[in-house]
Amino acid sequence: MEIKSTLKVFNEAEAPGAPGVVGRGQLVKQLAGSAEHPSERLTVNLVTFEAGLHEHLH
Repeated sequence: MEIKSTLKVFNEAEAPGAPGVVGRGQLVKQLAGSAEHPSERLTVNLVTFEAGLHEHLH
């Protein structure tokens, strides 16, 4: 059986970002598992925070 990868390599800097649940100071980029970068079994988000900002554990 042959398994074909559905993941595509792209430049993270070109991925659009959106505010996270904290709002201002938090940026979320969907790297896999989104409409632009579909994946059957994986979701990957890159989340960045401004200095001093935090999010409660969930």
